[in-house]
Formats: sequence, C-alpha cells, structure tokens
Amino acid sequence: MRRYLLILNVCWMLPLVAFVGVNWLVDPYNIWNILEIKRINSEKSELAAHERIFKTVGLARQAAKTVILGTSRSDIGLDPTHPALGVEGLNLGISAQPNHESRLFFDHAVETMGSKTFVIGLDFFVANSLLKQPPDFVADNYEAGRSAALIASVSTLKDSLKTLIKRKTEPGDTWTPQGLSSGLDKKVKKDLGHRKMMAFSEMVYFTEHYLAPPACSFQFIANDGKPTPIEEIRAILIRAHRDHIVLKLLISPSHARQWETLAAADRWTQWEDWKHRLVKMNEEEARRAGQPPFPLWDFSGYNSITTETVPPLGDTQTMMRWYFDSSHYTPAAGDLVLDRIFNYKSPDRTVPDDFGVLLTPQNIEAHLARIRSDRARYRESHPQDVAEIETMALEAAKTRRCKSQKP
Repeated sequence: MRRYLLILNVCWMLPLVAFVGVNWLVDPYNIWNILEIKRINSEKSELAAHERIFKTVGLARQAAKTVILGTSRSDIGLDPTHPALGVEGLNLGISAQPNHESRLFFDHAVETMGSKTFVIGLDFFVANSLLKQPPDFVADNYEAGRSAALIASVSTLKDSLKTLIKRKTEPGDTWTPQGLSSGLDKKVKKDLGHRKMMAFSEMVYFTEHYLAPPACSFQFIANDGKPTPIEEIRAILIRAHRDHIVLKLLISPSHARQWETLAAADRWTQWEDWKHRLVKMNEEEARRAGQPPFPLWDFSGYNSITTETVPPLGDTQTMMRWYFDSSHYTPAAGDLVLDRIFNYKSPDRTVPDDFGVLLTPQNIEAHLARIRSDRARYRESHPQDVAEIETMALEAAKTRRCKSQKP
C-alpha cells in the first residue's frame, strides 16, 4: 500500500514539477532571473505585453534608493541610471499608471525596498476619476506571494510556451534591468514616422483619456466614494513628509501638440485648475507637517524643447531629438528634466532657461498666463499642426458614442 501511494504521489507531482520548472526556466516575465540560456529564455517576446507583472512582481522586489514613478511618459523618458540618481535607481513607471497605482508602488518601495528618493511624473489625464483602470492592472500583483502564484499559473505556462515559440522580440519590446524601455526610435523608422505616430497618439487622447468613455467626460471627483486621483497624490505627500522622503514632483514635458490636443478636447480650464490644486495641496501638507513644500516642477507648455519641429508626413528617416510622439519625450529630454530638478550640471548639455518652472502659490497665476501667451504664438507659427489636431477633434466627435453619467 505504501509503495502504491508513493508511486501515486510521484505520478501526481511529476507533471506539477515539470509545469513549474518550465515557467521557472523560461521566465516569460523576467521576474525570477535565475538562469539565462541563449535561444531558450534570453529573449522575452511576452514581456512588453506583461509590463505590470515585470515591474510589480520583478523590479519592485529589488532594493532601490531612488524610484521613478508615473505613466509611460516617465517610463520611457526618465533614465534611472542618470548620474543625479546614484547607482541604485529603478524606473517603475508604467503605461497609464493611475495615481492609485503610483501610491501602491510608493508605499511598497518605502516599506520594503529601502527607497529614500522618489521622482514622480504627474500627468493630467490620470487625474480623471472617470478613467478606467488599465486592463492589466491586478491588485494581487502587489501581494507578497504573487511570485509563487505566477510560477504555478496556467497563464504563465501559456506565455512560457509563446516565448519558446516566438523567441524574437519586436522593436521597442526590450527592457533594461532598471526598467527603462527602449526601441521607439526603431518603430518611428519602421512603421510610421513622427507625424503619423503623433496623430495616432492624439486620437487616443481624444477618444479615451481626455474624454473618458462611456461618459466622454473628465471629473476630478467621482460619485463612487473611492479616494480621488488627486487625493492619492495627497497621501503620497503626507507619507513623504512623515518618513522624511526626498520627493521630486514634475509635470511631464509632452510636445506642444499634446497641449493643443488637450485644448481641442475642451480641457484647458481643467488643466489649469489641476495645476492650481497641486500647488495648493503641496503647500497645505507642507504646512501641516511643519516642513518646506516638495519641489513641484512644470515642464509642460510651449518652450524651446516642447515646440520642436515635427517632420513632414511620410518622413520615416528624420528623427526628432526630444520626442517620439506628442505624448512621449525621449531620454535626451528626460536627462534635461533630471538635470533641472536635481540641479545637476552636465558637461555634455545645457538645460534651456525656459525649460522647467518651479511652481509656487506666488507664481502660479503668472506662469499659467505665460503659457497662454506662448500658446497664441505657437498657433500662429504652426498652422499645419493646429489644423491637423482640430480636424482630428472633429473626427473623434463624429465617432464618439457617449452615455450620460448616472446621478
């Protein structure tokens, strides 16, 4: 009987061991990093499609003195190996990272990763309380036992088999150990060119981000009783003061076409209101903590970086220096951002005087007025860009199907 039970147990366990072994060896999400075998697991074809698992279950389990948070703008543009950040930096920015997720990362990094410095990219579109959670957001990814659950998961096995079959990654689907994504420059040349990439990105903002379905609306406060996106940032400020964290806040330097898209979506007034709210909240929490407010830098608007000329339609060879599309800035622009907020002097580059404004209650009104004035000049000098965006706004309005908000 004992021998029978032993054989039965062995027969039952062998498939499970093989199942787990395949996932462990192939490591499709690059979270275990035990052994690398060329042509087996050296290239992760499924990694880009599972970025949240890679970062929450993999990168976020490492020690890091400095952590970058934010949406894909921060993910792609801010280099965690920048000299001002030291040697232990990680980029935990993720596509469409909601403020709630930024707070989850922040709390986790403070509690378990030993992180003392944070750079957080703030983006207006994720301040919309009506914006849906990203489809790949899974709260369980932030639990301590998630790695064990994934290694025994059928879905992980499917992705392991896909990795073995496909092996090759697409341009732009590679990731450094610090979390910096790369390869969008190859996509510009191979597929679209900058102007077409910008138009594609801008249409997404028209139909999904600035006018979030199904209500096609934007609200700072929803009726669901949950913490608002802005209150999630407040929670970060409160803890950063309490735990003596070095916190650098920045509004992303997207291209001027992005701000024209925002205006064409009738969000300009709310955009300015959002900045007012951030400044006020930063001051309030500093006053409560009896400490100076955290530096809040605004790199948005119309300046010598954000108004870079866009190559003509069909030009897939000319590469912009500062942008991939109107939303995402290049690491070259990101280096200027980090130079500014850390007051780092590089012998290889100089930060333009008009790039980056430290926001305070004393200068916010004048700063917003300056952006409005700069916008007027941009619209006069870039009629083609303005016309393209206004045409897209009309096209988006024709295809949009909106449902009224329930009271």
